[in-house]
Amino acid sequence: MYRSWDNFRILHKIDTEEAWSSSTLILKKGEIALSVQSNNSVQMKIGDGASTYSELPFKFVDSSTVTELIKNAIPTLTGDVTSTSEYDEVSGNVKLVTSVVDNSHNHTISNITSLQNELDKKATINNPAFTGVPTAPTAAANTNSNQIASTKYVDTAVANKNNITGNAGTADKLKTARKIELTGDVTGFANFDGSRNINIQTTLAGSYVTESDVISLILALS
Repeated sequence: MYRSWDNFRILHKIDTEEAWSSSTLILKKGEIALSVQSNNSVQMKIGDGASTYSELPFKFVDSSTVTELIKNAIPTLTGDVTSTSEYDEVSGNVKLVTSVVDNSHNHTISNITSLQNELDKKATINNPAFTGVPTAPTAAANTNSNQIASTKYVDTAVANKNNITGNAGTADKLKTARKIELTGDVTGFANFDGSRNINIQTTLAGSYVTESDVISLILALS
C-alpha cells in the first residue's frame, strides 16, 4: 500500500536583502534563506541554529550542491508508515512514496490507545448490569413476545385498559349472573354476579345420619 504526491515541493524563505537585514529571525541549522539583491540576483545563507540572517555569511554553491541540499531537506517517514523520495532536478518536483509497514490490521487491544478502557464501559451481552437511565425502543401496542417492555409501553397499556370493548374495563359485576350448582350426594346452588360473596345452602341426598342415630351409637358403645 502506498500513496504519492507528484507535486510535493519544499519552499524556502525568500525576501529582499533590505527586509532580511532588519530581521531578527534565527535560522535553524540547515535552514535556507534566499535574498533578492538590488540587481535581482539571488543569494543564499544557511542557518546554524544560533545566528540571525545578518550574522550569517552568504553561501556560493554550484547546482549540484543545491540539489544535494534539497534532497537532504526532503522529509523521511518512519514508524508504521515509511517513505522513499524521488527528486526531479528539472522541474524541482519531489515525489514522496509511502508504505504502511503492517496493513494486515492484526492489532491487539493493547495496540490501540484507551481501547480496553472504552470496552470496559460497555455492558456485556450475558447478564448486563446497566447504570444511569438505559432506554429501549417502545414496542407496538399489544406486543406479546420476549421484547423488552419500556415504562412507556407499560404506562400506555395501563392507560388503555378503559378502552376495552364493552364494560369489562370498569365493570363491578357480571352483566349476566351465573348459577353455581353442586350435584351428587350433596346438592345446592346459588346465583353469582361478582358483586358479593355467596353462600350455598346444601342438602345431603338419600339416607343420612340423624342426631338420634349418633346418640344411640354412643350408648351402644358405652
